[in-house]
Amino acid sequence: MLAIGPYHHGKEQLLAFEEHKTRYLKKLLERTSIPLSDYVMAMRELEERARNCYGGSINLDRDGFVPMMLFDGCFIVELIRKFSRHLRGYDDPRHLREDDDPNFKLSRILFLIARDMILLENQLPFFVLWKLFIMTEMPNDPRNESFLVMILRFFKGILPGNGFPRDAIDR
Repeated sequence: MLAIGPYHHGKEQLLAFEEHKTRYLKKLLERTSIPLSDYVMAMRELEERARNCYGGSINLDRDGFVPMMLFDGCFIVELIRKFSRHLRGYDDPRHLREDDDPNFKLSRILFLIARDMILLENQLPFFVLWKLFIMTEMPNDPRNESFLVMILRFFKGILPGNGFPRDAIDR
């Protein structure tokens, strides 16, 4: 269903989901008013370090790897941010949650996306996500919360057992 990172990037059976990544990036660019070139530059600065996180050879040159990090990373960061805002009851369609976002129509879809995101072959290094989160943060928004808390809350429903300490995510 969903390809994140270089291992399954471009596989035909997973291309249907790419339109969601494109839509999320477009919305992010509208929301932040940061030029696309700034995001590309940030990903280029992290490229070598990110490549070193993967075993084996990666069949993407710079012109493929950098956009993959940007599209996949922005999708993850914005999805987790949207999910967190949705759970906390913030109705903010102009910035984060569009009513036509199919990823929020059925909870099963979010479950499947989260499940695919934790697959070992579907990973981006955390420092890539962190950089994008910092770049896209809304600094004057009183509803901001820790990226780690948002991540824990997003994956809470699919992890077995009690998951994480309650005080870490139930705020």
